[in-house]
Amino acid sequence: MQTANILLSLAGEHGNTVPMFDVTPAEVAVLNVIHGNDSVKEIEPLKDIKRSHSVELERLQRRYGKPQTDGRGNPVSMLFPGAAARVFERFDELNIPEDFFKAEKRVSAGGKSRKVKAEEPTTANTASEDTEDDDGIEEMGAFG
Repeated sequence: MQTANILLSLAGEHGNTVPMFDVTPAEVAVLNVIHGNDSVKEIEPLKDIKRSHSVELERLQRRYGKPQTDGRGNPVSMLFPGAAARVFERFDELNIPEDFFKAEKRVSAGGKSRKVKAEEPTTANTASEDTEDDDGIEEMGAFG
């Protein structure tokens, strides 16, 4: 079974995201039911793990098995009905559009592409504390 790191848009709001780590394809399917079909972005496939369908189903029921607040019922049971249900094992089974996966290259304004490094910041604001302006107020020491 594949795993991945993802970025989840809570309630489908792309301005309200949280990272999630080591999620499975079945978990992504459940998250899409709960938060909306385009709520899972920046999918970065990782290693494969050994986990049976029944163990994964039990894990998902413990984590996401409560009925939805909008009355739609239990999202896990809706997707995977029955005690011996088969869950998704690979991300390609979900037919997720390619642009939902994490980009491996960036294109510059000049049109040249380059490989993205894992530690590369994703925002334009990369100012560090060293460039912070002095406000003229002396730092306070420890009390004691």
